[in-house]
This record gives sequence, C-alpha cells and structure tokens, in this order.
Amino acid sequence: MGPHDALVAALTADDLALPNSSALSAAIDTGWETAQLRRHYRSRHPSLIELSNRHFYYMQLATPPSPHDQPHFGRNYIQVADGHLASNLTNLREAATLVRAYSDHALENTGQSVAIIANGAPQRDLIAQLITGQSHILQHRLRGEHPPPKLLCATAAQGFEADVIFVSLTAAPPENAPNLVHALTLSLPDGDKTLNVMLSRARDRMDIFCSLLPEHLPMLLTAPRARRRLTRIILDAPAHAQTCEPHGANGFISEILQTQGYSSQTWENTALIFANGEMPVGAIQFTGRQNDLDEKSQYAQLINNGWPVMQFPMDQSEPQHPNHGEALKALFSFLDLHRPGPEHE
Repeated sequence: MGPHDALVAALTADDLALPNSSALSAAIDTGWETAQLRRHYRSRHPSLIELSNRHFYYMQLATPPSPHDQPHFGRNYIQVADGHLASNLTNLREAATLVRAYSDHALENTGQSVAIIANGAPQRDLIAQLITGQSHILQHRLRGEHPPPKLLCATAAQGFEADVIFVSLTAAPPENAPNLVHALTLSLPDGDKTLNVMLSRARDRMDIFCSLLPEHLPMLLTAPRARRRLTRIILDAPAHAQTCEPHGANGFISEILQTQGYSSQTWENTALIFANGEMPVGAIQFTGRQNDLDEKSQYAQLINNGWPVMQFPMDQSEPQHPNHGEALKALFSFLDLHRPGPEHE
C-alpha cells in the first residue's frame, strides 16, 4: 500500500478492523518526520488536556488557565454504577447514562458542536440507537430540528475535534465473568495511544463515563503498558486538576492594576487580569522576553482559550523609556474596553 492509499484507508476507517488507522499513523508509517508541539491549542480549559499531559506527555505541554468556568467548560467524570459488558461488547447502563446526559445538554441548546466517542463499534451503534429513540422528544422540546451528534469509535477519532465530547470508556466486568475486565480496543497493543486520543478531542467540555471501579483495575485484560496507564488515568480522572498554578504577578504591572481595582496572576510571561478577585478580564503578554515564534504561538494559544490579549513590550515598562507613557495609555484603554459592566459588580 502506497502513501496515498494508506492515508485514504486511514481516513475512511471506522471500526475495529483497522485499530490504528488514522492520518497521523499512516503518515508516520510512510516515513514522514514528526515533531512534538510544546503548546496545546485545541482545548479551551486546561483540565481537558490535563490527563493526556500528565500521563502521556509528562507535563511538557504548556496550557494557560482558562477564563471560562464550568458547567460548559472543563472535564467531568461520571461514575456509572453496576455497568456490565454484555456478550455483544456493549455496556447498556453506561450508554443509557451517557444518552441522558447528552439529552440534557441538547436541551440547553448552547450551540456547541457535540460528538460521542465510544470504545468500540458495538457501543457506538447502541448509543446511536438510544439517541434515535429520543430524537423525536428532543425535537419536540426544542421546537425544531436538532442536529444529531457525531458518533465515532475510539480507533477513528484521531484528528477529530468538537466543542463538547462525551466519552464512553465502555470497559466493565462481563456479567458472566466478574473477575475479568475486557478493555475492548484499549486491550490492543497500542491501546494506551487509543485512550490518549479519546481523552484529547474536546475544545470546551468533556464528560467521561466510566463503569470501572478501582477494584476492577487489576483484572484488566490488556497489555501491561496500557493497563498501567489506564489504571493511573481512571484513578486520576475524577479530580478536576489544573495544569498550572499561577502565582500573583509582581513588579510595576501589579501595582498599576491594584490602583485600578484589579488583581493579577502570572502565567509564563503573561499577566492574567481579574476583576472582583475572580472575574477574568484579559491578559497582558509581555513581549521581548522570548523568541518571536514562541511569542506568536503563546499569543495564539491565549486567544484560542478566550482571553482578550494586549501585547506590552517589556522594555517599555521602564519609566525612562520614551514610549513608556504611551504604553501605559494603551494599557488603561485595554482595561477600560474589557472592564466588566455594572451587572457584574
């Protein structure tokens, strides 16, 4: 199979027959060079990439704090009680729990794109059937057509993304063999990579549905590496951990912000500004501290996360600089533009 054929096959694969098929894996197989990005751009809340960053990238991805708060942003973990894997490799209780959560989200009508990623084609198809059964109810309550979510198998999710992702890990003790836990596609030799893909597709919000309990983890039928990572992630997932813990900003900018009634925190070479102690206002990126490419990528990352950004040349923070006064005027204009209205006081 040539490079073109491999890429075509990867882009059209959607079931367990081609477990490692993706444009990325096909490109790697054809000998294309790869590079590790230092910044993560997809997720607009750091908790969305925190599990992958911690367990796959060893905290090497830079992820700024988010100006958004839950419930519409961030990672949620839903423990499904008494989930079991049937002989047809479906987990009905987990699927039903996920579909109820999806229906609740659909009724909020937030306008966000939605996708559901299931661990295997049987679970994906079961979820599709349950959603079809509720579609007329949703359309009636929404008073109009509601677009169905995109449904994918975990093995076909590489390169895909959506605002809101519902993840069905599916794995659970079989009803007839409670001492064995089949992890489905996660049991394959590269199951840990599949798990990483499942947990890193969301831009705004990710809900993880899991039927596994800590006592199930030693019984996982999977490769040792995948078992170790899956075990650590399942134990870690319920915590809404942030990938960074910003500290108070220092220096002249902190003093200026305090005189205007703002507080600030630092992330890398950026001051994050808050009103009333907790309401995000904007970000001041100090330029001239790093190379131009990294400054541009950091700026793009902040914008993607939803921060209004002002770039402040670091040398102009010195009072003796001829443009110091103009830089402060620009800063005050930025603060006035993004100052919260009276309804937030």
